[in-house]
Amino acid sequence: MTQHFSAHSHKHLHNGGTATLDPLVQKNVDLFLTWIIDIEKKHYKSELQPFSLHAEQMKAKAHEYYLHFTQQLQHAQKLLQNHFELEESKKLKAFPESSFALWEEAIATMREKLKDESFSAATLVSMQDQLSIPWAWMDRAYQFANDLLAKNQYTDARDLYFFLCQLQPAVFDYWLGQATCEHVLGDFRKAIDTYSMSLLFQSESAVVFFQMADCYLRLDEKENSSKCIQYCLELIEQNPAQSSLKDDALQLKQTIQLQK
Repeated sequence: MTQHFSAHSHKHLHNGGTATLDPLVQKNVDLFLTWIIDIEKKHYKSELQPFSLHAEQMKAKAHEYYLHFTQQLQHAQKLLQNHFELEESKKLKAFPESSFALWEEAIATMREKLKDESFSAATLVSMQDQLSIPWAWMDRAYQFANDLLAKNQYTDARDLYFFLCQLQPAVFDYWLGQATCEHVLGDFRKAIDTYSMSLLFQSESAVVFFQMADCYLRLDEKENSSKCIQYCLELIEQNPAQSSLKDDALQLKQTIQLQK
C-alpha cells in the first residue's frame, strides 16, 4: 500500500449482528481476568472505593473490550466468507490454498486444541502460524481489504485489516491499512496508536509520520503534529524514494505553523 492521504486533502484518501464470546474463549478470558485481578489486589491502595467495586469495573471494561474485539473479528470473517464464496461460485479460478473452507477447518482444529487445558495460545508464534493459514489465503484477504478501501468502504476495510493484524501482526501494510481507515473515519486517537504500531515494522516511513501529523493537528495537539511533520521531512531528505510526499508535507507544515 503506497498511497497516502491527509483528510484536509481528500485527493490522497487511500454489521454484523450482536457479538458473543465463544464459550471456550470466554473461559480463557475469565481465567486471564482472575489472574490480573489477583495481581492488582496485592498493590491496590486506593481509599476512594473498595477493591471489590474496582474489580467489577475492571471486569466490565475488559468484557466490553473483548466483545468489541469479537464483533470486529466476526464482521471480518462474514465479509470474507461472502466474498470468497461469491468468487468461488463464479468459478473464475481455483483457490486450493485460500478458500474460506480452509479457514473453517483451521478454526475447528483450534477449538479442539482449546479443550485441552494444558494448551496455551499465548505463545510468540502468530495466530497465522498456529492455525497453519497459508500466505495465499492472507494475500487474498488483504487484496479484498484493499478493494474495499478503494471503494471508500472504510468500516468494512478497517475490520478486515484489523482481522489480518490479529492473525499476523508482523506485516506493516496490515497496520497501515487499518490506521488509514481509522483516520478517514475520524477516530484520530485510535489511528495514531495504529500508525505507531506500524512503525515497529517500518520505522522510517515518511508516510506514517505525515499521517500522524495530520491526526495530531485534528486533535489540536500542534506540538506533536509539528514534531511528526518535521521528522517526516527529515526522512524524505534521507530517502529520495519518498520524495513524492515532499510538497504535501511542506504544505501540512505550513498549515500547522499558521494554526500555532
